[in-house]
Amino acid sequence: MDRPAPKIESIVDEFFGDKLVLSMEEVAAILRVEVKTLRGLANDGRIECLVMGSGRSRPRRRFTREHVVAFLETPASTGARGSDATELARMREAVRRRAADGRS
Repeated sequence: MDRPAPKIESIVDEFFGDKLVLSMEEVAAILRVEVKTLRGLANDGRIECLVMGSGRSRPRRRFTREHVVAFLETPASTGARGSDATELARMREAVRRRAADGRS
């Protein structure tokens, strides 16, 4: 008998542990994308983030659990078209697979 797929919230909780925010590098690793890709998603407003100071060359972005969950739960029809929708589906599947494998 197949187990029901875990909810995105519980999967993301495993990655965050006791942390309140994650860095761009940590979230990029969870989503299995390059930091540059995540930066583009944040610049386009596709994933929300907190800006921590201005930094010298670029702002330091941090992501809350809610930011990551909202991004992963966004329907593909909302702003994502073609290859973007496929990429979002791939990211969701990668997060679910890693949680199912017990890897964070």
